[in-house]
Amino acid sequence: SKAQFAGITIEKRPIELSVFIKKQLLQQSVSIDRKNIEVSLNIEPLEVYFDENHLRIILRNILQNAIKFSQKGGEISLSSKAYSAREALLEICDNGIGMTPEKLNQIREGTNSLSEIGTLDEVGFGLGLLISSQFLNENEGRMEVDSTLNQGSCFRLYLPRPLN
Repeated sequence: SKAQFAGITIEKRPIELSVFIKKQLLQQSVSIDRKNIEVSLNIEPLEVYFDENHLRIILRNILQNAIKFSQKGGEISLSSKAYSAREALLEICDNGIGMTPEKLNQIREGTNSLSEIGTLDEVGFGLGLLISSQFLNENEGRMEVDSTLNQGSCFRLYLPRPLN
C-alpha cells in the first residue's frame, strides 16, 4: 500500500468536519441499513486541517470496521468537539464484538494486518487501521483505541485544527 502512495504529496486544507462525516455516513448507508444499525450523531461544527483524501480513507476504514463488527440492530455513535485550540476530537464508538487485549495491543503497536471476518461474514484485507494510522501521523493527528470483548470498540481521533 505504501508503494501506491509513493510520491503523492499531502495537501492539507480546512475541512468542515460535520459535513464531511455526514457524507461518509451516507456512503455507508447500504451497509448500515443491511444490519439495521442505529447511528447517533453528536457533532459540533468545526474545521480540521487535514488532507481530504487521507481523512476520507481514515473515516471510511473506521466506519466500515464499526459496521463490520456490529451485530444486527447494533449501535454506532459519532461525536466531535474542539479538544483544544489546536486539536479536534472525533470519537467513533460501537457496541459490537470488541477485541481481545492481544488484538488491541497489536492495533496500538501497528503490528496487526490480519483480516477478520465480520458478523455477517464480511471480509477485508486487514490493512485499514495500519493505513489510517500512517495517514494520521502524516497529517500530525493521532489515534487512541479502547475495546472490550463482546462490548464494543471506541476510536478517538485527534485531528489538527486550522491555525487562526
